Amino acid sequence: PTTQVYFGAYQATNVRFVSSEQLEATKPAGMTRATYEVRVCNAGATCGALPAAFTVTVDDIRGSNLYLPAVVR
Repeated sequence: PTTQVYFGAYQATNVRFVSSEQLEATKPAGMTRATYEVRVCNAGATCGALPAAFTVTVDDIRGSNLYLPAVVR
């Protein structure tokens, strides 16, 4: 298993570490206008979440790259 990133129930793709403190992920298409919790789960199934951390302001925008701080537990 690898590190996984979620925006609410939507799973991001192309997750990779940019550095020991930062992740890059592609937001999945199909997300609607809303504010989402961002959850990062590592290979050991330990997760960290930030409530109301990501807001989509336009419906169904194509995937775009995001840079997130790494969650280390």
